[in-house]
Amino acid sequence: MRISILLTLLLSSLTIQGQTFIKSFTFDGVVRSYRIFIPSNYDPLNEYPLVFNLHGNGSSASQQEPYSQMNLIADTANFIVVYPDGISNTWNSGFNVPYNSGTNDVGFISALIDTVSANYTINSQRVYSCGMSMGGFMSYRLACELNGRIAAIASVTGLMSVQLPQNCQQQKEVPVLQIHGTDDATVLYNGTSWHTSVNATVDFWIQKNNCPTTAIVTNMPDIVNEGSTVVKYYYGPCTNNSEVVLFKVEGGGHTWPGDIAVPSLGNTNQDIKASIEIWKFFSRHELALPTSVIHTKLSKGNSIIIAPNPVNDKLNLSFSETEQEKIISVFNSKAVLVHTQTVAPSISSTAIDLTTFPTGLYLVVINNGESKEVVKVVKK
Repeated sequence: MRISILLTLLLSSLTIQGQTFIKSFTFDGVVRSYRIFIPSNYDPLNEYPLVFNLHGNGSSASQQEPYSQMNLIADTANFIVVYPDGISNTWNSGFNVPYNSGTNDVGFISALIDTVSANYTINSQRVYSCGMSMGGFMSYRLACELNGRIAAIASVTGLMSVQLPQNCQQQKEVPVLQIHGTDDATVLYNGTSWHTSVNATVDFWIQKNNCPTTAIVTNMPDIVNEGSTVVKYYYGPCTNNSEVVLFKVEGGGHTWPGDIAVPSLGNTNQDIKASIEIWKFFSRHELALPTSVIHTKLSKGNSIIIAPNPVNDKLNLSFSETEQEKIISVFNSKAVLVHTQTVAPSISSTAIDLTTFPTGLYLVVINNGESKEVVKVVKK
């Protein structure tokens, strides 16, 4: 999908108080770039949901950002949006043969979660991925291979490669939202030899999430007479409060409903706004963590100093309170306990050697028997 960069000019009159920053980091020896939108009310003392918004094939982050208009939603709903750039303007979403060959975009998104978490206060239980076309295909691959970090996904005009179902490594239920036009001439509603159909995609996730097989069907109000209508199919509730939702856009093209019309890509429905529906869907879901992590009180004070962060090797901890014994537990991004140690009373500092730990995000939990404090640490 190619969208004119003139969309940026068309949207310039919209009032958004937050800011977009252009950043990059090196992954697998390649400099990878991304755009990150920070809402105007961002406060580092609070934790924020993180939404990845992936561009389509042949497009870019700089085009997906104005096209989807998700910043308007993020600025009022207080979540952070990251628009990554795929190498050569595409994603390795599951079409390669062999399946696991080519660019490691799953690893890139995982590393990007860590990078963003090192610079902003992110709620690691509320990380989501959505995308347009190939970005939707990539979101489905993330649902299969990064479901320990991604709480839910949404796809607009993107489905699954025919190789993805048999290679899906999904270990837990992943809520899925699909938005697709019946007249999409790029990613066909009824599928092709290289990608699944909408019905096959929905059925796959109904089975994965243990959902009811009969949908609750709602005809959405036909607010704007632009030649298309929307029918909503809700499958749920499913195991662990997951769900599968389909917005079938009758007469809709290869477009993002509710936003700028791109006539060359077909009809753009205006009865729903995809970005609003995506956020409404995401806001209902978060990852479940073990009780030892859930029942904690995030520290807003300065009783514990942890540095450096990000860390390469040794993580130093200093305590202002030294009267009680402390148990320090370290959990990886999948909430698996990977380290524990005890700090005796009267000891004001200690260190954890993370040299051999894989790169990524870790939760350091300090428990003194009366309260717990949690600090997020990124291992480089």
